[in-house]
Amino acid sequence: MSVQQRVICTICSERYRMTDQILAGTCGHVFHDECLDRWRLESSTCPICRSEESVYFQLYLDFEEPSTSPGQDQSQGQSGSTVDSEYSGIMREYETLLYETGVYREEIEYLNERMEAITLRNSQLSSDSD
Repeated sequence: MSVQQRVICTICSERYRMTDQILAGTCGHVFHDECLDRWRLESSTCPICRSEESVYFQLYLDFEEPSTSPGQDQSQGQSGSTVDSEYSGIMREYETLLYETGVYREEIEYLNERMEAITLRNSQLSSDSD
């Protein structure tokens, strides 16, 4: 197993690709930029060590592309890699949409509760003024 196949984002469990924006913390932990952004909406700590003092910076990794075996057709290898890459991208987008759906659902519930409270308060004020 190559290094590239073992190095994954611990938030989404996806392996890093050469095209990913990757952030490293001063605590030593590494994540996809978008995964860390989603995490930071909920918490200001590192997802792994819970350090509150980590500063994050962009990390540039240069993985070698997996080579094809001698008997494998080059075009098949690229096609499979492209399909895997597309599938991985679609799955990441799907997971992001699921996450955002939850966030928006919570926001809608909160706003509905606030509207009910304001409506109740408004009706109380109206009845007090009568």
